[in-house]
Amino acid sequence: MSLGSAPLTAVQLLWVNMIMDTLGALALATEPPTDDLMKRAPVGRKGDFINNVMWRNILGQALYQFVVIWFLQAVGKWVFFLRGPNAEVVLNTLIFNTFVFCQVILLKQSSSQNLLASSDHHVPIISTNFRETH
Repeated sequence: MSLGSAPLTAVQLLWVNMIMDTLGALALATEPPTDDLMKRAPVGRKGDFINNVMWRNILGQALYQFVVIWFLQAVGKWVFFLRGPNAEVVLNTLIFNTFVFCQVILLKQSSSQNLLASSDHHVPIISTNFRETH
């Protein structure tokens, strides 16, 4: 367990925010229009903007990220054999990189278009499923 030190600094959180905002805006701006989108009925004022499947995915991803980061914070030094005066810095760097990687995977899964693919060949860099992503 942590004894009061934060695993991510304010600057690291700002970097994550900048990465996610930029990639999220690109995902929205580059998604091609589809005919199915125009055929859907509009959502009323009292309609659910986030449906049950979305809630399940949001809560599942949040729980997954919490468990992974908590695990690294709790026993990361032991698992990765981190010793010496720089062990805490190396562990915090590992936690930060894991958090950023989780956010990029989340963004990839949330988008209907694979932004991390080559535009010429549509070969995904990160693939979490076995079907074609476009």
